[in-house]
Amino acid sequence: MDTGTKSPAPGGRKDGTSGSGPRPPVLGLPVDDVFAALDTPRRGLQGEQARDRLEKYGANELPRATTRR
Repeated sequence: MDTGTKSPAPGGRKDGTSGSGPRPPVLGLPVDDVFAALDTPRRGLQGEQARDRLEKYGANELPRATTRR
């Protein structure tokens, strides 16, 4: 049953924030370690893998900014 809630992406929280704890220096990691941590092959996700992640984590979109008046 789909409850309409999505799991947070690795390292993320359900409220859409990443938290305030220390984060690993991603830019200093070896590329293969990043791919392994994200469980992503170098060639990218295949169609079924991408669909599964879209279903699990939702679209990779930021909320629209509200306009100030």
